Amino acid sequence: MKILHLLSGGGIGGIEVLCRDIAKLSQEQNEFCFLYDGGAIADEMKEKNIPVYLYYTEKLPGRMHKLIQLVKREKYDVVIVHHEGIGIYAFYLTLLYRFRKIKFIKYLHCSFEEKYFYEGNRVKDWLNYHILKKTLNKSDCMIAVSEFVKKSYCNEFRCNEDKVKVIYNGIELIQEREEKRQEDFGQDPVTLLYIGRLIEGKGVDLLLRAMQKLIEAGENLELIILGDGPERFKCEKLARKLKIESKVHFEGYQTEKQRYYDRADIFVCPSRWEAFGISIVEALAQEMICVASNVGGIPEIVEDGKDGFLFESGNVDDLTEALKKATNCFISSRYFDVAAAARQKSRKFDINNMIYDLQGVCRELIEG
Repeated sequence: MKILHLLSGGGIGGIEVLCRDIAKLSQEQNEFCFLYDGGAIADEMKEKNIPVYLYYTEKLPGRMHKLIQLVKREKYDVVIVHHEGIGIYAFYLTLLYRFRKIKFIKYLHCSFEEKYFYEGNRVKDWLNYHILKKTLNKSDCMIAVSEFVKKSYCNEFRCNEDKVKVIYNGIELIQEREEKRQEDFGQDPVTLLYIGRLIEGKGVDLLLRAMQKLIEAGENLELIILGDGPERFKCEKLARKLKIESKVHFEGYQTEKQRYYDRADIFVCPSRWEAFGISIVEALAQEMICVASNVGGIPEIVEDGKDGFLFESGNVDDLTEALKKATNCFISSRYFDVAAAARQKSRKFDINNMIYDLQGVCRELIEG
């Protein structure tokens, strides 16, 4: 089975990393076309001799011509489009109308949220909406990364629910870690860890405000932030305003995260909006206590009070209380139960299961 994946760019992001892992672990022949930009993941895939086509240097007509010739030549069974936007949908729909024997899949990595979808330009918003609707309707199948994502598209676009399959994103599971030593409990400070982009929707500002409340209440905490983005300056400024800058460490994007997992005690995902939450799964696999907002697909990962703690999205006071519960859990013998439950939950999201399910959907489409 031969599969072509269409992506806008190959920079460092969840979709790109997932595609890299599919290429590395799948038994099927997966190839990848980057249509608008390259980046670190695209370069890495190319260095590892994964079939990669970098067409973004061509002008638009040249890109379209090369893509059509590629599909003619390689005779793909399935084409999957991952990223969003009018531009990449135009390439995808052109192939869909031209190659009737190929099966086409739209991967739904994000939920449909009006406040994030619409930009305020009536013409552009109308065009985006209707091209997305056509892309969904014409696809042979859609794959959603959570039940929440599936529901958001089915409610908005009246999609045929049978055409939307839920396949949770997966990670490569690590070897079991040594348990934290009993004598480590109660040592200060308790270290919080955030991993992700620094954008408004990720809610890092909420985490900083909750942390200030806990420090003022006498808790000895520090926070490590791994990631970068347009909100970094605002977050650094807020940390100074809250007088907690000495307790907050902005480390930027890091390719090697293990040393930070080893250093941290509690993982926090304060998102205002989250389709799934792969960073939470990675933290569960590390047997970390996870504190996360109860938004989007996150409740499909974390069971409150068993393998982590949930709080009301956007509510600083509720986040503060959840962090307090997590801190108390960490310094008690209950930590072992939560850590074991977290490890067990992470096994549900083994990337080998995800790849097996994806290949199954593709094979089912081909065989009719």
